[in-house]
Amino acid sequence: MTDTILALDRSVRRIDADGHLFVERCILSAAVVSPYYGREIPGAEALGLEPDKIYQLYRDADALRAAAETINGKPILDIHQPINAEDHPKQITVGSVANAKFEAPDLVGELSIWDGEAIKSIQDGLNRYVPAGYAYRAIPEAGEIDGQPYTLKMVDIRFNHLALVENPRVQTAIIGDSAPTQTKEKSMAVRVPMSAVAKVAAALKSVRLALDASEEDVK
Repeated sequence: MTDTILALDRSVRRIDADGHLFVERCILSAAVVSPYYGREIPGAEALGLEPDKIYQLYRDADALRAAAETINGKPILDIHQPINAEDHPKQITVGSVANAKFEAPDLVGELSIWDGEAIKSIQDGLNRYVPAGYAYRAIPEAGEIDGQPYTLKMVDIRFNHLALVENPRVQTAIIGDSAPTQTKEKSMAVRVPMSAVAKVAAALKSVRLALDASEEDVK
């Protein structure tokens, strides 16, 4: 129970002389079962998944352990968006991740937050969750973890970014993953020009990552 509240404990946070926020320990992801729509899952067509059906996926512990090093140095964004070096979204980059390690069942690491508005949103409790964006391969496997059944397992995980959101899919990833929602929410004001929005739309058509925030948040 202690691990689930560490990122809310202000003793693990510090503000330096330049106003930047550092979080000494934060749960970034966890080897747990989470719900995803079929349309969110890579290779859905080949797996015979229904786009509008929710499937329970297990984020494999061994896969998370192997993927820990891929999240080091990755950016923290104020929206979920697949990224790459050729078209990096500087306008929405607010920090970075370091020193990630797997401590079963959690992937933990250190956060640096540079942007003043993002820091305020964390301190105010508005955006205190850090869902991850990552590539993975889903394989059919039925099982149960902590009483939660699943029918698919995530393997070959490779992290792309973290994002600050309100509604997490992994409940312990406090200050990455948000639950699917079928209710409409207010649109998020994003400090990003329209040209970048168009690029996001194009990227989402060609890249299918696990964006562990609600579909409305991603939009």
